[in-house]
Amino acid sequence: MVIMLDRSEHIKLLDLELKAQSDNYLKLILQKATALIEQEEVFTSQFVKFEDGILILKFKTERALPRKGQYLTAVLFNDEKRSYKNWGDLSWAELRNKYQNSFSECVCVWHRSYDEKGFQLAGFKGVSLDFAGKLVDKCLVTLGPHEPPLKYLQNLIEIISNTPKDTPSARFLDIHLANNEWIPTILDEKRNLSDFIQTQLSISDEIIIQGPPGTGKTYQMAKLIADLLDKNKSVLATSLTNRSLIELASKKFLENHRKNEKIYKTNLTKDEQEELPGLLNSKDIQVISGTLLLSTFYISSGFAKEIQDEPPFDFVIVDEASQALLSMFCAAKKLGKKVIFIGDPYQLPPVVEVNKDIIEKKNAISFVEGFNTICRNLSIPSFQLTETYRLPTRATKYTGLFYRNTLVSKANKKLRFQFPECGLEFNKYLNPDGGPVLIKSNFSIGNDNPDFGLFLIMDFLKQLMLIEEKDFKVALIAKTKKAVRAIQKAVTATFGSDDRILIETVERIQGLTCDLTIFFIPNSSMNYSLKKPLFNVATSRATRHTIIIADKAITKYPIADKLVRDFIQKLNDEFSFEIEPKINMKRLTEG
Repeated sequence: MVIMLDRSEHIKLLDLELKAQSDNYLKLILQKATALIEQEEVFTSQFVKFEDGILILKFKTERALPRKGQYLTAVLFNDEKRSYKNWGDLSWAELRNKYQNSFSECVCVWHRSYDEKGFQLAGFKGVSLDFAGKLVDKCLVTLGPHEPPLKYLQNLIEIISNTPKDTPSARFLDIHLANNEWIPTILDEKRNLSDFIQTQLSISDEIIIQGPPGTGKTYQMAKLIADLLDKNKSVLATSLTNRSLIELASKKFLENHRKNEKIYKTNLTKDEQEELPGLLNSKDIQVISGTLLLSTFYISSGFAKEIQDEPPFDFVIVDEASQALLSMFCAAKKLGKKVIFIGDPYQLPPVVEVNKDIIEKKNAISFVEGFNTICRNLSIPSFQLTETYRLPTRATKYTGLFYRNTLVSKANKKLRFQFPECGLEFNKYLNPDGGPVLIKSNFSIGNDNPDFGLFLIMDFLKQLMLIEEKDFKVALIAKTKKAVRAIQKAVTATFGSDDRILIETVERIQGLTCDLTIFFIPNSSMNYSLKKPLFNVATSRATRHTIIIADKAITKYPIADKLVRDFIQKLNDEFSFEIEPKINMKRLTEG
């Protein structure tokens, strides 16, 4: 039986998500602000300087630093409340409501030691130009909880409520669920992809491009946009994250357009301005022929809800489409006469806070996993890229399991996969051809961060830090925040702040490329760690090696997805090691 999606259920889900995010945020900000300092949710600092667009702040060593990758709200309070000593019993919400002078979103990107005794430094990206202009020498800056995207959800609710039926954009709301098998057409990489897409869009108003890991989707979109701008078309590129928009704008095909002031970005930040000279700040959505506008889902959805007539942009490109809620596809169609959805439904969907049991009931998952929904249920011409420039040949054979074995490696053949500086004992855990390795052990049941698992990570990491390559990058990832915090604590205690090491949850690293990934899977999080989208993302970031450290029960665990089972079984048979915990945890790599 074919079921039609119900708009009221769609709105109900977004209302629940809005409430969940609001409740969690309110629970935090209604607490006494000084208590949040002790809980490491609020941080006090002093402005030092800007360097290459990075906001540098000074923190007392007696207090914790924001963790690298943590998103925060930077706040300037009026003079009387700039020092936390004057906050009294005020909550964080009261402080901001009554005494806030200016604020900006930001994200911590590095930690540094400082030559002034008793202090350390941290650097932050994402600071707005308005906020940066209000910082003066040695002023006090407070960092607090990051605001959830409540306005984005409210915009989507309005779009669902106010989009008339039987309009082109309504097609993305009123979907008849058939859940067909989705098999995109394999693209011949030898053809001019830009010309091909333009030809297809002369036939259809929408097109889907599937970009598996490392297939150069951003490169191809930049070439397409450049061609469209040369034809004096107006183009909007929208994505969940600012990072992906900046990556797009940085491609060489768009360099001249940037220099000629043909590329705008909403909410341009200080570091983005420094990174890409010529990029123009746009305070509002503007439609100008021959220009590209970069704008997040958050902002573009607000513009879309006001559109009642013809779509204003000639072309809209939805990047990171797997990260879009279903109603965002309706928003994109309201904005663009022609729309390109580019992403990968086999990678992570949006992160939501609504209880997973609710999502799995009825058709709620169709609203959350919007890209998967339109791929399987709408007749939109769909095409898949096949050449991966990130993954070596052996890794491609594993990741290719998720893509009907269609991927072909075009990775750099000159990369080293063995590292003599680390010794023979360590190198035995690294396949000479790169790609994944499975390290199995006995971990304590129900523990997000078992001691021996952390020991294995640190033991491998100590060797990896001996690698004599200046830009060698290592990503340490796990499903849960608890595991990530434990890893970060252990790494910081041993190495301090090292820019070669990224520590983050899997959900936060989609789009990342690094040299080597360590993917930590305790038995407490095995069920979620082995879900296909998350597992696919976690095991496809590295240009050289992926080390999976897991409880040995992984080989017998009832994994729901067959392709993940095949991946684990193939790896277990081909290249895996079982390491039993040592009482004294003697270093493995010393032999």
